[in-house]
Amino acid sequence: MKYLLLLLSLQAFGQGLGPNVSSARNVYSTTNVGTSTPVTLIKLTQQRSTSIGIFDSSGNTMELVVTGAGGGIDYLIIPPGGGTFLFPIGKGALVQVLGVSGSASAGEIDINLF
Repeated sequence: MKYLLLLLSLQAFGQGLGPNVSSARNVYSTTNVGTSTPVTLIKLTQQRSTSIGIFDSSGNTMELVVTGAGGGIDYLIIPPGGGTFLFPIGKGALVQVLGVSGSASAGEIDINLF
């Protein structure tokens, strides 16, 4: 499935999701994110997660690109502002971000895996 947009956003960030497995932050003024080459947020996930909380202040639609240990790729469209989504990520995955509606050079993206 090339694009996966989950509309199951939870009401409260992190509510009932369990312990935080991993987190990452990218400040766009330090590392810009364009529309052609993904920027790495997490090189290797240490544990499996079932949900992800994302805050993005770029004002653009972004895309989370997750490459699994077996080589499969999953995509999650991140609406401006972010959200909390049921989005499983396996152990050993590469987590990257890519611009969809434009490049991001201001603001930040913060992700928490649960």
